[in-house]
Amino acid sequence: MLLLVLGGAVAPAWAQPASRADMIRTEFRIFDRGTEVTAETRLRIRPTGTMEAGRILEGTTLSVQADVTPFGDWPQELQEIGLPRLGLLWQVPCGLSRVKWFGRGPGESYPDSHTAARLGVWSSSVDEMIFPYVMPQDYGNRHQTRWAELRPAEGAGESAGLRIEPLDGETFDLSAHPFEQRNLHEALHRADLRRADHLQLYTDYRVRGLGSASCGPGISDQHRIPVAPARFGLRLSIIRPDAAR
Repeated sequence: MLLLVLGGAVAPAWAQPASRADMIRTEFRIFDRGTEVTAETRLRIRPTGTMEAGRILEGTTLSVQADVTPFGDWPQELQEIGLPRLGLLWQVPCGLSRVKWFGRGPGESYPDSHTAARLGVWSSSVDEMIFPYVMPQDYGNRHQTRWAELRPAEGAGESAGLRIEPLDGETFDLSAHPFEQRNLHEALHRADLRRADHLQLYTDYRVRGLGSASCGPGISDQHRIPVAPARFGLRLSIIRPDAAR
């Protein structure tokens, strides 16, 4: 399952119903064995547009390119806030619980908070990536990721894995959660979190900065995500069970 992700609880304005039905037009182009499939979706404010990306057969790759175009009358408040995140969300089997990536690590890192995160090849389980905030919230972003791999845990048997790389050779932001975003947003305590029946793999073109508004200024303009056209894409490929870890 492939989803375009733009929403998030950055401000109350994002949680309100859309005053206009169509605010984002997104065109996905999927390439599988040389065949191109195009699908267009129109999304509401705080949207998640959904489309089936199909199965990836062993020995093949799947490339997805998204063209995002804002249109219609955006409320001024949302234009000033900008987007919370912009990227692709993949729902993957819970069995692919081991993550390896080339980027910032080993802990969390964000566009305006990554100096202490070293660039290298890192490995972690999805559970080890959980940051136990007292009040649940979004967590675990890995900034400037060059590639990432998801595989079964050691001793979990022979099963194929998944490799993700950007189409343009640049970087993306990576996070993997056993909880759905709505659950993280609505939970008041860690005991309120419920594991989903699939992993949430976020591969973001851009993620909003953290800022320091709890005890200082908000985020700088360079770390906001403007409401503007964008193009990004990823290449997914199967990792054979006998491939070296």
